[in-house]
Amino acid sequence: MAFKPKWAMLILDGRKTVECRRVMPKSLQVGDKVWMYCQGYILGHFLVRDVEVLDGNDEWQVEAIIDTFAEDARLSDDELRRYWSGARRPGLIFVKEATPNAYPVRWEGGCVPQNFIYLKGVEQ
Repeated sequence: MAFKPKWAMLILDGRKTVECRRVMPKSLQVGDKVWMYCQGYILGHFLVRDVEVLDGNDEWQVEAIIDTFAEDARLSDDELRRYWSGARRPGLIFVKEATPNAYPVRWEGGCVPQNFIYLKGVEQ
């Protein structure tokens, strides 16, 4: 998955334990390994502890999630509310065991991964 540098570093150093997405990948499951792509490099990975997919039209559900998890996502309530505004399939990815690479690995996969990709035939 693609990450902005600020969020990638907060996840890898353990200060951000919840990743917010405007569109949750449908196939993401508990236990999946998420490789963190950032500005041309794979910086590390984390395991998915849990996934919460929201109904973007259910304002009560979205507000309850914001009140509960915005701080763990390192966002203010207002920042998360703006980020999810108009999102069609918003959700949360709960981070487990974030592991930085010893050094950034240059992404040589061709197209830039924008969301969820599968690495086949690669030792993980």
